[in-house]
Amino acid sequence: MLLLSTTPPLKPAFIVQRTKGRLQHLLSNRNVTWRRNFRLTTLGDANSSAVEDYVEQQLGHHNLASEQSQQELESVSWCDPSVKIEEPMYSSHAQYILGLHVVLVHEGRWRTVEPAFLKITQSGILKTAAKYDCCVSRIGILADHIHTTIRFHYELAPVQLALSLMNNLAYLHGMRRLWPDSYYVGTIGPYNMNAVR
Repeated sequence: MLLLSTTPPLKPAFIVQRTKGRLQHLLSNRNVTWRRNFRLTTLGDANSSAVEDYVEQQLGHHNLASEQSQQELESVSWCDPSVKIEEPMYSSHAQYILGLHVVLVHEGRWRTVEPAFLKITQSGILKTAAKYDCCVSRIGILADHIHTTIRFHYELAPVQLALSLMNNLAYLHGMRRLWPDSYYVGTIGPYNMNAVR
C-alpha cells in the first residue's frame, strides 16, 4: 500500500499512470508487471459515510428562524442511496474508488431561500455532475453555502469538477458573481486517515 498526497489539478488516471510507471521502473530488474488489480482509493480525515451523514445533517446545524425557509431548504436537499462512493470503477489500467466532498460558499456569505433559486442550484449540480460522468450521492443546500458528495470519474481532476460547478451555477443564475475565488474540495472514501496510521 502507498499513500500519495496530491493536488486538485491531478486526474486519478494520471496518478495511476505515473505511479505504476515509477514502480515498474524501480522493479524492472525483478520482472514484476503491474496488472489491472492496481487500485487507487481516495481517503480523507473522515470516511465517506461520515461525510455523507454530515452533509445530510446540515439543515439541523444551520436552523433558520423561519419554518417556511427551513422547509424550502429541505425541499432541495438531495440523497441518492443508489450512489455508492465505495463502488469501484474500472479502466483497462486500474480500479478506482473516488469520492469528493465539495463546498461552495456564496460571495460575502449572502443568503437566499428563494424557491426558484434553490431549485436551479440543485438541478445545476446534478446536471453538471452528469455531464462529467459523476454521480451525486448527497446535496445539502443552505442559505449561504452548498455541500455535496460526489463519486467522480477517474479522467476528471477534482479542480475541473469544482470549477465547473461554480461556473455552471453562475451561468444558470444569470452570470451573477455567486462565489469568491475559492472552493473547498476534499477526497473521501471507505477509509479515513486512521487506516493509514
